[in-house]
Amino acid sequence: MGNNQFPDSESLDIPEGMILEVPLDELDDDKAYERPAYTLDEAIAALEGIKGTAKTISAAILYGLSGISRSDIPRIEAAWRALDAEQRNGIIQYMNTASEADFEMDYRAFGLFALTDPEPSVRIAAIELLWEETSPEYIDHLMHLAQFDEEHSVRAEAIKALGSIIYQGELDEIPQETTRPIQELVFNLHTNLDEDLLVRRRALESLANCSHDAVPDLIREAYHSSEAEMRISAIFAMGRTCDDEAWEEPILRELDSNDDEMRYEAARAAGELGLNAAIPALGRLVLEPDRDLQEIAIWALGEIGGNEAVRILSHIAEIADEHNDEELAQSVEDALGIASLSFGEFFAFNLDDEWDDD
Repeated sequence: MGNNQFPDSESLDIPEGMILEVPLDELDDDKAYERPAYTLDEAIAALEGIKGTAKTISAAILYGLSGISRSDIPRIEAAWRALDAEQRNGIIQYMNTASEADFEMDYRAFGLFALTDPEPSVRIAAIELLWEETSPEYIDHLMHLAQFDEEHSVRAEAIKALGSIIYQGELDEIPQETTRPIQELVFNLHTNLDEDLLVRRRALESLANCSHDAVPDLIREAYHSSEAEMRISAIFAMGRTCDDEAWEEPILRELDSNDDEMRYEAARAAGELGLNAAIPALGRLVLEPDRDLQEIAIWALGEIGGNEAVRILSHIAEIADEHNDEELAQSVEDALGIASLSFGEFFAFNLDDEWDDD
């Protein structure tokens, strides 16, 4: 998480006119930005000061609410609940970005509190804020939200987060006795045909992170679903299984789909599985006018690596240079950095030299 590319206020879901006092693009730079110290009382006062306004989100809020404990929540609650839903959501959006920029920012206690917010968008933002959290309390919250939240979008986001917990269990970073009930819950949510489609999709995608014996058959069944959205989730799930032999054929087929979302997920899956046979199709996708398709194809080529992938990426780098497209150039540079690992450090060194000469 976090590539130190920070959104501006226009790209975040925050109230119009609400401005952040802290420069997000400097939070990760110790030399450029000295982290101020604010007390919880100052944070509460700042929250009270923006009630009913579109005023600046001050540094006191972002820093004063970092590192608090669960016992501090009752002191915050009244000032927080007094803000309108847009303001609450905007603050958590900024917290999310700030925590990615500066790993010393600790919003765990506040995030757990925000999981109970009456506004669905705030609950979703709180789940995103707690992306590193694995505590039993957090897992219990997620399991409850996944089953009982009144909003399908919140349930889907909770299931997605549970998928990350499942994956960590597969890596033995979380005990199996913790992840086993999660797998059972997610399995039941997906196989319940009366469930909301989005909930069932996210359940399949999360279940694909584990080695449960039923996963391959569930993916095949989903791929042949009459629901286009479920078929897209099946392709996503294929990429999570680490089984390139089982899923190469459908992924290659969907790279030429007429549906952009399907092609996007097929490209992602091809990259995750390292499908060399997907390189020609990915080479066509990188020339697409749609930037999302272009960037996922670039990422996938980097993940796959090899001579042909590097050749294609180098060509796209030239195109980016000709058009002064800094965003595209950065994506290609990142992908080439990953692709070069298949050649070892010597290749990376010589590639850099070649670019320097240009």
